Amino acid sequence: MRLAVISNVHANVEALRAVLRVIRRDGIRKVVCLGDLVGQHAFPVETLALIRAGSTACVAGNHDLMAIGRLTRDGRTPRTRRAIGWTRRAMTGADYEYLASLPAELSAGDDVLLLHGTLEDPAKELRSPADFAQERQLIRQRYPHIRICFVGHAREQRIVEVTSQSEVHMRGPRQLVLRPDAFFFVSPGSVGSPADGDYRAAYAIYDDTTRRVAFRRTTYDRLRVMQENLRHGLSSELAISPVGYFRARAVAAARSIRTRFAGMV
Repeated sequence: MRLAVISNVHANVEALRAVLRVIRRDGIRKVVCLGDLVGQHAFPVETLALIRAGSTACVAGNHDLMAIGRLTRDGRTPRTRRAIGWTRRAMTGADYEYLASLPAELSAGDDVLLLHGTLEDPAKELRSPADFAQERQLIRQRYPHIRICFVGHAREQRIVEVTSQSEVHMRGPRQLVLRPDAFFFVSPGSVGSPADGDYRAAYAIYDDTTRRVAFRRTTYDRLRVMQENLRHGLSSELAISPVGYFRARAVAAARSIRTRFAGMV
């Protein structure tokens, strides 16, 4: 069975729609999400509705927990804090309940674990070889049968192999067969807010029969996302050209004016 693994949507519903469209076109029926459904972009309600409509299995990300007040810190940057504050005001009661129901971890097959950050902290990013070796040891102690951990949070596509001798090999986003005699961390990248300079929506496909991982990217309407972000005072890091940026600002301003006038009628 092929499994589509998505993560870090960050309320970018245009990117999410594009990814799900390609996944369906490719005949993949099962989709799982590694968290951070909301935060950063201006479509939290639409994003959560789309995720719920598809019955997508999800774990909670740190932005999801910040949005419902379960994590007290609201992010390390003013951009994140502003987005979390706006998201809290925009979400419905049903959205809060859904995010509060998300588990910290899930299994996806006999030897596959789904996490956002780490077992102990969804806001912690694994960075160094020592981080991965330590996390692998913790997972093996708690779940001896696990050999593959799909992990979000990093917003970059990569595979990290930890051998039986605890050697750590960092690999880029290339197709790879995951050998059963080693332990693998797989990051599918970010659907809605990649951090690697490629702003196309990113995800991964895992075939549990062949144990093959493949990384994918797809385009979407980034300009519309920027327009809505600007209209609500949210920052955008979507690599839009200067001309596109000023066009988005003009459209966002026009929509705001129309909205104000409509409220006065």
